[in-house]
Parts: sequence; C-alpha cells; structure tokens
Amino acid sequence: MKAEEKQQLILACQHGLWLNENVFIKSESGEVVYVERKDFRSHQIVKEPMLILSNAVELTVDRNGKILAVELHPKFGLWCDAVERLMR
Repeated sequence: MKAEEKQQLILACQHGLWLNENVFIKSESGEVVYVERKDFRSHQIVKEPMLILSNAVELTVDRNGKILAVELHPKFGLWCDAVERLMR
C-alpha cells in the first residue's frame, strides 16, 4: 500500500465516515499497520493492512438522524479494504 493511499484513508476517518446507514465514525488520528488474518477463500494466513484509529467516536443514529448512542474508542481497527469500499 502506497503512502498516499494510507494518508487518504486516515484523512477520510478524520473527516468522518459512514460505516453503514446508521453508524458514523470519526477519529483524531490513525495509522496503517499490517495484521495477520485468515484469507476467506484459501484459508491461508496473510498479512493485510488495517487502519488503527486513535480516539475514535462512534455515533449510532436512527433514520431520522437522531443520535441513539455515542461510543468512545481509544483504539478502533478497520480493515483498509473495507474502508476503501466505503469511500467509493
């Protein structure tokens, strides 16, 4: 993963990102680290990039935009490929 791509992912999460239609997450900062995970198809252990967010705030909202819950996470991990799909 290129440094420019890493920076784009971090900036997206600093500005805020909808994980789905009801969950919004925003963070102060982040870093990309490589973490081992089992590949879905081949069942091999591979190293994949994960975005680790620092001081993340997670908001759960209803369909009218009313905030239902606020959670604070000192560290919050998101797979980079999932964040890239959300950004499209």
